[in-house]
Amino acid sequence: MDDLFYIDGYYLDEFQIECVKENENILVIAGAGSGKTSTILGKVKYLVFNGIKESDILCISLTNEATNSLRNKLNNINLSIECLTFHKLSLNIIKNYYNKINITKDGTLEYILDEYFKGFVQYTYRKYLLMLLFKSFNYKNILNMDKFKSYKKSIITYINLCKNKNLNIHSIYNLFLQKRNKITYLFILEIYRLYEIEQNSTNSFDFNDMINKASDLVKKNNIKLNYKYIIIDEFQDSSLIKFELINNIIKNNNAKIMCVGDDYQSIYRFAGSELSVFLNFEKYFSNSKIMYLRNTYRNCKELVYISNDFICKNPFQMKKNLLSNKSIDKPIKIIFTTNKKSTLKNLLNKLNYDCMVIGRNNDDIKNYVYKYEEINKINYLTAHKSKGLESNNIILINITNDIMGFPSKIENPNIIKDITNKEQYPLDEERRLFYVAITRTKNNVFILLEKGNISVFAEELMHNYKKYIEYLKI
Repeated sequence: MDDLFYIDGYYLDEFQIECVKENENILVIAGAGSGKTSTILGKVKYLVFNGIKESDILCISLTNEATNSLRNKLNNINLSIECLTFHKLSLNIIKNYYNKINITKDGTLEYILDEYFKGFVQYTYRKYLLMLLFKSFNYKNILNMDKFKSYKKSIITYINLCKNKNLNIHSIYNLFLQKRNKITYLFILEIYRLYEIEQNSTNSFDFNDMINKASDLVKKNNIKLNYKYIIIDEFQDSSLIKFELINNIIKNNNAKIMCVGDDYQSIYRFAGSELSVFLNFEKYFSNSKIMYLRNTYRNCKELVYISNDFICKNPFQMKKNLLSNKSIDKPIKIIFTTNKKSTLKNLLNKLNYDCMVIGRNNDDIKNYVYKYEEINKINYLTAHKSKGLESNNIILINITNDIMGFPSKIENPNIIKDITNKEQYPLDEERRLFYVAITRTKNNVFILLEKGNISVFAEELMHNYKKYIEYLKI
């Protein structure tokens, strides 16, 4: 029986074993480095040992990469389990109800939007509406403005978010009636309608359509999928439409569910994730309970304290205290620099490149290297892309008090604010993103700072956690 809890070269700890053995619907809150993947593997192994067929278990993750990784790890312990993304699961459901299914080509919505605005010369009323909106007497000048290009992106984002929330054209029309900015909503309504006409003519679905359609089919047709247990990874990044799909499947199949995630690391509000589903798990799923993985096998206990205290400035997080057996007196290393390129190069050499460099934006690294070829030597990731990964050390760059710094000061357009979840606390998602960044390390966090241009997060670290900070000269 002890071998049942031996996963990937290690025995599960007592908290992981409790989650593995629990028979109710559970939300497993897994802090940074707490072994959530091992817990998922242990859960599947335990279910199969107790008589659940491998074909009756479904594992879901959010990306193809994460899904393939989980499938491979299950194969390594001789378990053949169906591992799908939400989109692949949805496609498997709807293809049984359509003779032919096409996936909407990337860029279709953008193409329709561009054609819509180019056609203003044939539609005088559109031209004058745009001129009125941008306060210009020359619509051709408007089409070349950076502000207009940003405006178009916000319309695309808005339509995608509508679909992510299962809002149809009638819902948008109701918003149109309520909002002051009626010109923009008129554009959105027309572009949305043209997009639907194009999809219907080619019998195609985009990713959000797939989930919405699959959820409707499962509910209306009482579809049975024969899953007895569903395991969902990265649950903190789920959306309402993903919840609806899973909830409908569970009801029709009388299935149990285990969701795994960490509300501290919910960083995809801009893509439609709904943290409320995670925070209110027990309300959404009946006969359920919340369980915690208590040990972290990555961060030292000093960094655990810093990161936990830092993230809990957001008042709506589910407070947790991870335990660690590692200790580093001063895991935060701050380096003030006047020559960013030279300082980073010297630090990389000192660490023998045994580190991950993390910034807020894709282009941040370009300001810290001498030649383009150097970028390929450096393990550079944005904070978003670093999620789920770890390194012996990390270096944080561009921790500045700028619009493109960390935290980012870029504000969403008003129409996007209308449809996304509002901040529950100033910079709440940026704070979660910073938490993700600093918890990627197994050892130290090196932070490069520019005097006179220090971000509020760096100032907060220096003020609140003085005893855990060492100042270096490189």
